[in-house]
Amino acid sequence: MAADKTLGIDLGTTNSGIAIVEAGDPQMLANNDGNRLTPSVVHYDEEGKALVGRRAIDREPAEPEQVVREIKRHMGEDGYTEAISGHEYTPTEISADILRKLKDDAESYLGDEPTEAVVTVPAYFTIDQTAATKDAAESAGFNETHLINEPTAAALAYGNGKDLNETLLVYDFGGGTLDISVIEVADDQYDVLATDGDNELGGADFDQVVMELLANRYEQEKGIKILDDEEVRAKLRVQAEKTKIDLSSDDETEALAPFLGQIEGDIIDLTEIDNTVTRETFEQKTADLRDRAIDPVGDALEKADLETGDIDTVLLVGGSTLIPSIQDRLEEFVGVEPTKTLDPDKIVAQGAAVYAQREIEAGYRCGVCGKEFDAMLSLNEHYDDAHTDDSSDDIECPYCEEVFDSDAEREAHVSKEHPDELTGAGTGITDIISHSLGTKLKDGSMDVIIDNGESTDDAVGVGEYTTTTDDQTRVTVGVYQGEHEQAEQNVKIGELQLTGIPPKPAGVPLIEVTYDYDSDGILHVEAVEKDSGETVDGEFDI
Repeated sequence: MAADKTLGIDLGTTNSGIAIVEAGDPQMLANNDGNRLTPSVVHYDEEGKALVGRRAIDREPAEPEQVVREIKRHMGEDGYTEAISGHEYTPTEISADILRKLKDDAESYLGDEPTEAVVTVPAYFTIDQTAATKDAAESAGFNETHLINEPTAAALAYGNGKDLNETLLVYDFGGGTLDISVIEVADDQYDVLATDGDNELGGADFDQVVMELLANRYEQEKGIKILDDEEVRAKLRVQAEKTKIDLSSDDETEALAPFLGQIEGDIIDLTEIDNTVTRETFEQKTADLRDRAIDPVGDALEKADLETGDIDTVLLVGGSTLIPSIQDRLEEFVGVEPTKTLDPDKIVAQGAAVYAQREIEAGYRCGVCGKEFDAMLSLNEHYDDAHTDDSSDDIECPYCEEVFDSDAEREAHVSKEHPDELTGAGTGITDIISHSLGTKLKDGSMDVIIDNGESTDDAVGVGEYTTTTDDQTRVTVGVYQGEHEQAEQNVKIGELQLTGIPPKPAGVPLIEVTYDYDSDGILHVEAVEKDSGETVDGEFDI
């Protein structure tokens, strides 16, 4: 990766940000409005032109039906679209417009087009969600994109320049998702021990509670249902978020919105009702959400085989951690006062920039001439151009004579078999698989081959199967991701068809299925009928 063009990007539910490393420290870049954070809000006009950020919010009161918020909650959701002015926009397309805005803002600062980025995703995202994020980055014009989990990025930012030797609990509570990671840090090595979370819980849910509170009061006092009107609802959402933020520092606040719109000639004015909201009322109304926000902490500790007393530091990430009752509940549960030294809204983007810098410093060395490169892609291009016979289509390893079918397979091989060829410091991160990987059986259940929590450095599993009918000559190997006992209740990654099985009585053929997950996020699946040697294999980018 090129040092001056690699961006660290936090693609958030409510806000997004970009950062780069300058003089060893991660720095947030200002957008063209002069702000360090860009609202993840998009407005589309009738021709499909996108406005992103503050300008989209400014259009929302007049054209609420043309504005999209919180699209991250729908990433990877099959068939989901936003219908606006006769156009259908997918979550990937909308996210690409947000990323394109960030990319353009960065170009204004750098004076050159950024082509490479590290983009953060929730640790508990599924394969479909991470794939949709990567597709969005490519659509936005990034030639090379690396994904890193948000809690891991936050830990990198926290530890940058420090000599840490501790166990972190990263509590990442943003506008739309909750992510928990337990990370062990020693000698500048970050080992993820466990992850958990809730992809459908965030600050927007707390905003909704305040909206409903004010709307119910208005109906009780004025007899008007205000949530059914889109313009009023859009303005009320803004007021609800402001009320929530005010209650993070004040014991009570007033929702001062004299004009939310008109409904059948009546001006909707919050100053004409009881518009005072106390922190006590807010905490009572959001108690269930607060409990949901704590449950994954215990689950993550259990997965890591740790007790609360094993945690040295609780790191707060995301704007929703500014809610005092969340901080109090978390401290009560873990027994450690949360660390508040870094801006929770910006730490993820900063950590992504730190990770990008570590990749630059890692580098790759050509096994033939010794020349060093800052990206595996650059090394591959150099090796193919300088040291490979032009008449050959072989994709060779630059360090040994092994030949591969794809560049991705070669990269996975180099990472696993030739780690000593990395130069510099290396990224220093060992991540884990957040969702179990398995194969669908005849009865519809999922046989887990790689358990969640396995290190991505050595995540290999083997399952042994057979035929279920006499003279069966083919089997379908369905590949799934998730924790439900029934395969179809999980996320289907793909499938392979193994053919050419010798006709034999049911239960006689032995079929061995191997899952091998590499550090680049590629799941290699191979199925072999042991007697005949018939083989089928495939790669799935997860």
